[in-house]
Amino acid sequence: MVLTHANCPTPAGLSKECKRILKGFGGWTMFMASYQLDPFDDEDAAMGERILKALGESEEEEEEEKKTS
Repeated sequence: MVLTHANCPTPAGLSKECKRILKGFGGWTMFMASYQLDPFDDEDAAMGERILKALGESEEEEEEEKKTS
């Protein structure tokens, strides 16, 4: 199978919030492109995962704050 940006694999083990964020971007490839990262470059992919997880954690914290307010 030839890998293209259309079938670039999404990282495994993402939280529900991270998946929701990716959906808003149109998927992993578009998320990576929005940060000018190459999903096929290992270092860029690792950076993209760190960014995504940080965004997901921030979303989760906001949800928790809403519940306690």
